[in-house]
Amino acid sequence: MKIIGEFQEMYNNKYGELLPKFKSMVTVYNDDEKQFILNYLKSGTVISAAAGTAKDVLTNEKIPGEWLLLTDGVFSWGTDTIYYFEKYNIDLGRDFLDYLKNKLAMH
Repeated sequence: MKIIGEFQEMYNNKYGELLPKFKSMVTVYNDDEKQFILNYLKSGTVISAAAGTAKDVLTNEKIPGEWLLLTDGVFSWGTDTIYYFEKYNIDLGRDFLDYLKNKLAMH
């Protein structure tokens, strides 16, 4: 599975250094596209849960809800990715967006 929605500031280790910086991940979505993607992310299948909660790496505030890892069988993402997408419009990557467009075209 491909992980989406991760950026450097989420990690304090060597893995984080391989990821893009948060500022480079902020993008623009039209309202319909954003709502469709948000609904899709929220409808993923939970495959893992962690005790505790995540914090917003920009504000240090607690991200509401428990931390879960979700998937659609091809891509995976955490509930923190949903939060950052909804609040800051992070780019989820061309592969994921193309996958969603193709999936939508099939229905």
